Amino acid sequence: MDIAIAIEKLRTIGFDPYSSHAGHTPGIALSVDEVRGVMRDALASLGVINRAANGEVPSKVIGLRPNPSVLSDAAYPVALLVSGGLLMLSRIRRNAKGGAIPGLEEALIEATTVLSYAWAQVLAGDMDDICDGFEQSLL
Repeated sequence: MDIAIAIEKLRTIGFDPYSSHAGHTPGIALSVDEVRGVMRDALASLGVINRAANGEVPSKVIGLRPNPSVLSDAAYPVALLVSGGLLMLSRIRRNAKGGAIPGLEEALIEATTVLSYAWAQVLAGDMDDICDGFEQSLL
């Protein structure tokens, strides 16, 4: 996957509780598997962004990043992805009266936490392989 595709993927996946997503009616909760799928896709995209911005082995880059503008291009889609997950979690908690999908709240909390931390690692340039670094979260 190239950098343009990775950034576009971040723009098109997500947890937006106010707009249609992946054929869902606005505000309808995703399944636990769909949340994990979004997280997997986002981490794969962040891995591409990490290498594009920080070099093939980010932890070995000292000094200027090879392509720092990639981070600016990805910042808004990443912020929407994380904040959208938190908004969906809030909406589920507010609207669910015992009818919530089992495990969905936990999956959204895990996804938003992992994606926030993965993005911080991309910004820091400390982690060479974003997907491998968060492999346990994908299980």
